Amino acid sequence: MKKELTKNICEFFEKCRTYIDSEIYIPIHFNKKSRNDEIAVKIIAEIERVMIENLFHSENHKVLIPTIYKVFLNAEDNARFYGVLRESLFAKINGFVEKQLRRLSIDSFNNKFVQIRAGDVESGEVLVFPHWENGNSAPEIRFNLNPSKYSVKTSETLPRLFETDFEYSDSDEITLIRPIIKTLFKIEIWHNQIYERILPVNQPQISLGRGLPADIQLADPEISRRHAILWQEAEGIFNIMVTGGSPVFIRETAVPQGQTAAFLFGDTVTLGSYDLKLLNA
Repeated sequence: MKKELTKNICEFFEKCRTYIDSEIYIPIHFNKKSRNDEIAVKIIAEIERVMIENLFHSENHKVLIPTIYKVFLNAEDNARFYGVLRESLFAKINGFVEKQLRRLSIDSFNNKFVQIRAGDVESGEVLVFPHWENGNSAPEIRFNLNPSKYSVKTSETLPRLFETDFEYSDSDEITLIRPIIKTLFKIEIWHNQIYERILPVNQPQISLGRGLPADIQLADPEISRRHAILWQEAEGIFNIMVTGGSPVFIRETAVPQGQTAAFLFGDTVTLGSYDLKLLNA
């Protein structure tokens, strides 16, 4: 009886405190920390450790820290966070990183500082890899099309459809007739979770990589020069084969080097700091 009375009194004072502080009242039995809370605390602690480990004192006594953090969790721990719970986790951890950047007066062109994925990690373990932004330079994205694949005919090579007395001279302007190239699908490109652009794709198979001879070039040191080959298997169904050293992530599931995975329109394919989403033409 006395124990229950004490509990009720404590709860009454807690309600008064939250009312005065304009906070939301949370019943005492909901204040216990769950497994989800423990994971969030571990992520923040590991990010803070990595921040300190990688900080740099530049000129004018300014302290620099990485602005982007890739967090890897065990597949089971990662699966715990989905929907509103995952959004809340991102907001909490992102807010922590943003607060540290503001304290150090570090400007960032990014507004999302954390990426969370499943990886080859033991249960309860958290791995964090820091990344530095490219300063003021925008990420370089190129799209190559081989002109030899699309022949162009001039009026000199076209068959004459009817006879005429009109004489053509070499000085006459030549009309170029280009074939209509059909867009098979489109690729929406995001860099560090910031929208970049949409590229039309006119061939059933393309390569992704950091440089030539990749069809789509993504400037990220984590991406190999020819990192993956992507092709359309059927309407709305695609395959990707990983040839680079770093894994490709599909729906946050790692696809290691040498393996092939299937995905659909709307699925997110992640290479380094780039997220690609295939869209219907």
